[in-house]
Amino acid sequence: MPVFVAVLIFVVLLLLALPVAWMVLRPSARERQVARQLELIGGQASAAEASQPEGVTLADSAEAGWLGAGLGERLRRLIRQAGATVSAQRVVWQCGLWGGGGALVLVLLRAPWELTLVAAPSAGAVPVALLQLRRMQRFARLSAQLPDTIDLMSRALKAGHTVSSALRMVAEEMPEPVRGEFREVYEQQTLGLPAREAFLQLAQRVPLDDMRMLVTSVLVQRESGGNLSQILDKAVAVIRERMRLRGQIRIYTAQGRVTGWVLCLLPFVIFGVLMLINRGYEEQLFQDKLGRHVLEAGLVMMLLGVVAMRKIIQIKV
Repeated sequence: MPVFVAVLIFVVLLLLALPVAWMVLRPSARERQVARQLELIGGQASAAEASQPEGVTLADSAEAGWLGAGLGERLRRLIRQAGATVSAQRVVWQCGLWGGGGALVLVLLRAPWELTLVAAPSAGAVPVALLQLRRMQRFARLSAQLPDTIDLMSRALKAGHTVSSALRMVAEEMPEPVRGEFREVYEQQTLGLPAREAFLQLAQRVPLDDMRMLVTSVLVQRESGGNLSQILDKAVAVIRERMRLRGQIRIYTAQGRVTGWVLCLLPFVIFGVLMLINRGYEEQLFQDKLGRHVLEAGLVMMLLGVVAMRKIIQIKV
């Protein structure tokens, strides 16, 4: 066996073994949750957590030190908003494995180095892209559930319940992901966090316009007084009207979105069909230097076209 092949096999096995060992030895999600609850209830963080931003635990601070404060905070926020249970370190490991694996495959296939430089980072971004997709899907479900949530809070207030009791009813009766978000607000108030801070953190965790409207309504009522149930009824009417307008806009822009998908996928489909029919016909694009430049320019122009079309069909309500 050549020395290069042996070294390559050793490196691949090492890259596969390190994440497995880390996943086996790391604390479970339940253990981390229990540790954080003990810190909140028992006040074990005291002076060490006093210098940290609000809502950040000692485990998060250590992780931020390993990743860098800015990157670690943004990645944790993305994971939290996506509803995932993985840690930021695990996501970084996954990005490294995807990027290294993609680069290794392209090197073994003897692909052009320009393609490797572009494809390897793209493959490394797959875990983050999946988290972004989960975040969008979760926010879409939460936005659809929010009108019924506000209706439930309004009915509870009309029946004589307090805001805290209304939050508890939402945490018990509504489905996920609304249940989890409002349960956290209720538990934070139960543990002694001021209601204003709890609702502001809710607006930070769920940066939706409809959620900001709900939080603003509650906070303004608590500071200036008034009938909160009537305020919530007017807020839910506005939210439902916004949802109706967004639905109409999606109908009106459906043709543009379908056209964009067709224009984006059609060149790749035709390219694949021609490669199957006559492979040598398009190999010159990869073998010739000018052909590679043409491919790079085409991809850049296609990307700019996609961005322009998205800007045209995206109408903010």
